[in-house]
Order: sequence, then structure tokens, then C-alpha cells
Amino acid sequence: MTAARVAADRGRCIGSGQCSLALPEVFDADEEGLVTVDGDAVARADPARLRGAVRLCPVRALTLEEALLTPGE
Repeated sequence: MTAARVAADRGRCIGSGQCSLALPEVFDADEEGLVTVDGDAVARADPARLRGAVRLCPVRALTLEEALLTPGE
């Protein structure tokens, strides 16, 4: 099993919205047009779709951290 966390560098974000178009249940934009991340939705998201949405960011403002969990963690 894999646990994932997405970090957003809002100082780097340009508000292109590619992440929220690809995975709107995880990514959104605030009133300034910058990315927001729903951490609870990250945990439920399909890992392949999550990786794809992170890769779509044209300025690499998103970082995906994945960790393998052993049973019982």
C-alpha cells in the first residue's frame, strides 16, 4: 500500500489550472487563482491519476511524495 502527500509551492504557482482540470477532486484554486490541495482527497485519489496531474504543472509547483506502507501502518 502507498501513502501519498502533495506539496504545493504557491510562490511558484502561476494558476494555469492544469492540475485542477486533471483531478478536480484534489486540486482547486483560491480567490487569487493559485492552487489549493485537499489533503484528504489526496489519500483517496488513484495514484496514477495523481502522478499525472502533478506532472502537468508547467512550472513544477507541485511535489508528490509517496511512501510504501507495511501492513499495520
